[in-house]
Amino acid sequence: MKKLSLTALALCAVTQATGCIILSDDDPVGGRFQVSWSLTQGGAPVTCESVGADYFSVLSTLQGTTTGYDDLFDCVGSAGTSKTSALPIGTYTVLVSINDDRGTDNRSDDDILGQTDPITKSIEFDGQSVPLTQSPIAFAFAPPTGNVTFSVDYGTQVGGSCAESGVIQQQIRLLGNNQCFAVGIKAGANTGKACENMICVEDEVTQTLEDVPNGTYTLEIYGLKGAQDSSTDVCYRNSKAPKQVTVSSADQNLGVIMVEWNPLPADDADCNRSKPASER
Repeated sequence: MKKLSLTALALCAVTQATGCIILSDDDPVGGRFQVSWSLTQGGAPVTCESVGADYFSVLSTLQGTTTGYDDLFDCVGSAGTSKTSALPIGTYTVLVSINDDRGTDNRSDDDILGQTDPITKSIEFDGQSVPLTQSPIAFAFAPPTGNVTFSVDYGTQVGGSCAESGVIQQQIRLLGNNQCFAVGIKAGANTGKACENMICVEDEVTQTLEDVPNGTYTLEIYGLKGAQDSSTDVCYRNSKAPKQVTVSSADQNLGVIMVEWNPLPADDADCNRSKPASER
């Protein structure tokens, strides 16, 4: 336990609440709040170390005053239960936060990784132990992500540009777990989202799928040509040899992806009316 025990010492410093904070000692008079917590990342249990968490702060401020009691506990494992120092009888506003100490003893430099909404709880008699919440406080972290870079050639030859192939729009499809992940795409001055149509990006321009959650995906690319009316037809696809990619925290560079002439069945007739000579 990383508990600060300074008896009735008012600290007017930068903390997680305004005013002077009194860090309580282990005086047996009073009651205590019992705090249970758990950590998850992407829905799965995760350890403090893997998310960079060093300690918890339980800041209990006596309502109607600026008197606060700040208990600090080391963050270890992926779940736990702790009790605050003994607190005087009264009603408190409590904030629980999980923090990164950034390797220093100066709390003003610490990063708050997660914090609860204010919780109102009362200590009614000496020796009372009050659960702060009915179930453990769940600190949920977003899954780790990485970037995926690549460029696209349309057709069977390297250097198949949008203009040469007649492709006017593209759709990058990042498929996994029976869904398409609509992550952001950056390609030079153009931006868009996966799973949606965007302007065709030329073959010499590197495209980046940004902040892709860790996992294994199939990368499917559609090249769309203008149809007889104002609609578009999917005439190019790499579905015969879709690109498999495993994303981790490190960025992935897939190099050049060849997207061959392979119309969707519903678009086959329209696509073949304007089939380029190189694909005949």
